[in-house]
Amino acid sequence: MIVLAAMTLAVLSSAPAFGQTEAPSRWQLKTSLVLVDTDSPFAIDKPSGGQVHAGGNAEIGASISLEYFWSDQIGLEFGVAYAKSPDVDDNVDGNNNSIGEGPGFLPVFVGVNIHPIESENFDVYLGPRAAYVTFGDFDLDVEGQQTRFEVDNEFAWGLAAGWNYRFRDSHWSLVAEATYLDVDMKIKEQGATDSVTSSFDPLMVNLGVSYRF
Repeated sequence: MIVLAAMTLAVLSSAPAFGQTEAPSRWQLKTSLVLVDTDSPFAIDKPSGGQVHAGGNAEIGASISLEYFWSDQIGLEFGVAYAKSPDVDDNVDGNNNSIGEGPGFLPVFVGVNIHPIESENFDVYLGPRAAYVTFGDFDLDVEGQQTRFEVDNEFAWGLAAGWNYRFRDSHWSLVAEATYLDVDMKIKEQGATDSVTSSFDPLMVNLGVSYRF
């Protein structure tokens, strides 16, 4: 998050004043907040009954990416996002007690954006994504015992669709984007040989700004 803030500040400090009309180049920098909604959180059975869930929904993070426009209709985008799971709850007997944090989620992605609809102020795009997804290991306090879980990194495929609203006579735009990735989580206790596979399949919703330069 600190790196993202520093990069954004650097762009802001070097950007032309709002309202300048220089012709934009082929590059676009995007930065946004991200809400990650997952398919099926990882769960483990407790010896005393009930389950503990990790990798829960409503992960919140940030994203930054750079797009190069080959033409007005086609661009190549590189980027990275990060989100951290909320607290993990123990839901035995109807009591929700925080027992740790779920795994971090960091996809490094590349994609091709097709811009079929573009006007002076609006730009709609969509295209495929390929990503290398890094999951962080995490610790849970299961019945008073600290247990560490390891999560394998995975390759993923997906699809993104987005919308830009350009401010008049400016290089700046508002950005809204949704990206779906097809990726599983393979989780195992530290030192164990067998893992549990859970369908992670995140839907990432981004809201932020872009700068064309």
